[in-house]
Amino acid sequence: RAERAIRFMESYCILPQGIGAGQLIKLAPFQKDWIREMFEDGCKASFESVARGNAKSTTLSGLCLHAVFDPVLEWGDPEVDIVAKTLRQTSATYGTALKMIHRNPVLKDRCTIHYGKGQEQIIVDNDQFIGTMGPIANDYAGLQGLNPTFAVLDEAEEQDIETWIALITAAKRPNCLVVGIGTPGEEDSALEYFRGQFEKGELPESYRFRSYAADTGCAIDDIEQWYKANPLLAGLEDQAMRDEFIANIRKDLSLPESYFRKLHLGQRVEGTDCWLGVDGRDVWNKCIDAYEFVSDLPTYLGVDIGISDDTSAVVTAQKRPDGRLAAKTKVFVPTETKNVDVEEIGRA
Repeated sequence: RAERAIRFMESYCILPQGIGAGQLIKLAPFQKDWIREMFEDGCKASFESVARGNAKSTTLSGLCLHAVFDPVLEWGDPEVDIVAKTLRQTSATYGTALKMIHRNPVLKDRCTIHYGKGQEQIIVDNDQFIGTMGPIANDYAGLQGLNPTFAVLDEAEEQDIETWIALITAAKRPNCLVVGIGTPGEEDSALEYFRGQFEKGELPESYRFRSYAADTGCAIDDIEQWYKANPLLAGLEDQAMRDEFIANIRKDLSLPESYFRKLHLGQRVEGTDCWLGVDGRDVWNKCIDAYEFVSDLPTYLGVDIGISDDTSAVVTAQKRPDGRLAAKTKVFVPTETKNVDVEEIGRA
């Protein structure tokens, strides 16, 4: 099944834009590896975390076209659903798929395209099956009525966990596959939920997760790390294409570091959406300064107790002779089997 998908994409899907535009897709080794992994027997869902510019939408678009034009007939008429936060955002995958169809007369002649806001759909109708493919906004109730053979969670770093749950529970057909790609996002996103389960070793056997990222703490201008975080760059055989890829990354070195790490190094960085600003982590770390509390200066104490469902903290603050405020914090974290010890907080 995987080799059939790869062959379809490289035979019919023409790149509409970007590096290699106008040419048939030539899948990089990492893309083939992911496709082979997602089509393994028993796989129900597969997510990938990778930096910006690594043909995420192109890969998903090609997979969707394969799923609707070249289905496994024993699974019934194909239904391919592309879910994004808003219909506008589905243009990344659904819009790219439309452009691929228009660039290949073979595909265009074998389908009907319906336009109109909220009515967008591609229908493949022949003697063997009637297949549908369309975009859907992540409305929880609306997702419950789906019955896909193949479903995509587009921009998975922007999708909430409830959307993921609705989509996977709607996947009732035995061989339905749900896939998602994204760059690292906020903790409550579907992508990060998947990552967390993977890192804790709690990912179900029927799920797959892979991630490409630079080493933690690396210099942002280290080109070797760019190759590590951008597997498409390593897979480009043409030197001119590699130079163009590197140039596209280099022009973003002026971005706030946290955004550059997220978008181009594939790293999850807390603080991109932070009350301290886009470089909240860096701002916070620069506040670290060694200071010994003086016993006879006014000292203030703040205590927040959560017991079982939240962290507890004790914060001690003192105004330094230079006018700055020094603070020391001790945090207590409950576990699934043990609540926070209030007496221990008192002793702190």
